[in-house]
Amino acid sequence: MAAKIIIVEDNESVRSIVRMALELGQYEVIEAGDGKAGLQRLEEHPDCALVITDLVMPVMDGFELLRRIRDEKGKSDLPVFVLSAEKEATDALRHGATGVIRKPFSPIELLEVIRGALEPKS
Repeated sequence: MAAKIIIVEDNESVRSIVRMALELGQYEVIEAGDGKAGLQRLEEHPDCALVITDLVMPVMDGFELLRRIRDEKGKSDLPVFVLSAEKEATDALRHGATGVIRKPFSPIELLEVIRGALEPKS
């Protein structure tokens, strides 16, 4: 069964690029347009293997989403990667992000990072 990945990104174009790359990698993709919707998707899909989130979004930003995921019982070890071109990426790592995928990124680069996080180390 394909690993489920939740993408939380308000920019529809970026979300579409991430979705297409992940689908090429045979992952099941669930989308959300802001942090609040991302939390809802996480509740709907507790078997989610990884979250990819933007930082700057309306309604609930990526920092608040990250904080809530890390505070949630049973989700503190869930890999959360931040999509960012912003200097806030360093702050995201300090707040518990697993890693940063810097914009602009290539689909191949994105897949390599995600595979590295999800596939068992040999």
